[in-house]
Amino acid sequence: MKKLLVVDGNSILYRGFYALPLLTSAEGIYTNAVYGFCNIFIKAIKDIQPDYVAVAFDYAKKTFRNDIYPEYKITRKQTPIELVMQFPIIKQVLNAMNIKYIEMQGYEGDDILGSLSTKFDIPTIILTGDRDTLQLINPTTKVYLTKKGVADLKVYDEQELFLDKGITPKQVVDVKAIMGDASDNIPGVKGIGEKGAYKLITQYGSLNGVYDNLDDLTPSLKEKLIIDKQNAFLSYELGTIKTDCKIDYDLEDFAFSLPFDSAFYDICKKYDFTSIMKHTDLFGEIIPQKSVETESINSLTELEELINSFTAQTIVSLVVLNESMQLSVYKGDVYQINMPICDYVSLLADLLQNENVKKLFFDLKDF
Repeated sequence: MKKLLVVDGNSILYRGFYALPLLTSAEGIYTNAVYGFCNIFIKAIKDIQPDYVAVAFDYAKKTFRNDIYPEYKITRKQTPIELVMQFPIIKQVLNAMNIKYIEMQGYEGDDILGSLSTKFDIPTIILTGDRDTLQLINPTTKVYLTKKGVADLKVYDEQELFLDKGITPKQVVDVKAIMGDASDNIPGVKGIGEKGAYKLITQYGSLNGVYDNLDDLTPSLKEKLIIDKQNAFLSYELGTIKTDCKIDYDLEDFAFSLPFDSAFYDICKKYDFTSIMKHTDLFGEIIPQKSVETESINSLTELEELINSFTAQTIVSLVVLNESMQLSVYKGDVYQINMPICDYVSLLADLLQNENVKKLFFDLKDF
């Protein structure tokens, strides 16, 4: 059966920005957020193999939730200028990929994700780092949640959510209504944290169920809930993702297939995304046959000389290939180490412990 992948553009771009060093292109343009986004996205499309892809972005800070509660997200720190500068670039990249992205005035990207997940009657996967989207899980919708870096994803369906959190998707908002959310300035019930919120919802089923059974609670807990009842139901409203935004697109508008055409290859070249350009399955025949020269390292002496040549300005990329490793100098040469890792583990340890040389890792879990 065909599948739809919907991507939380803001969340994945933020993840890339904070997971990677502050990289720049040869022209001095900040690219770490976009580079991280591309790596997360590429891993997802390889794992999921979607037939349709859409990306959702926040349109502006003010949404209908600010009309309900003016203090909503008022405590958020200002977005770093280095990240702000990368939003236009990721949209260039998506255009080069022929992937449609959507923004809607008055709504958050989450509301677009929610509406897309219910609009089309096909299996849907939401790629995000935002746990609020777990409320959107249903028999045909899963959430791929980023955890660490740009490669660690956890897949949530109804069963996994219950095993991990002990709640159903519908109860995600109930829990948030009680515990609140400091990052979004959602008040919740003062004095009841995450543990207490989960306990109440698993015991009474819903926010309404909790308030229907106040007399069963301790006097202290009952008082907290009574005092902040208005905030609890306000928080429920603020935390609920809309699923009925008007999406003026048909499913075929989001059609997706590989390989990408030359426009994406060219934009990778422009921003020095050399490791992405090596994915022949992404680009097919448009990759030049000798786009990157690989030099062999066959002895410990050669490897030691190479490592000693690295400076504080060097960024090294390491990729595990079976029992050996490929080492690349960012925006430079690629070296294939033709020895078992156990033969040069002490040299590798020296490199990893050298704080003056930045390291990027790919498929490290295989090591």
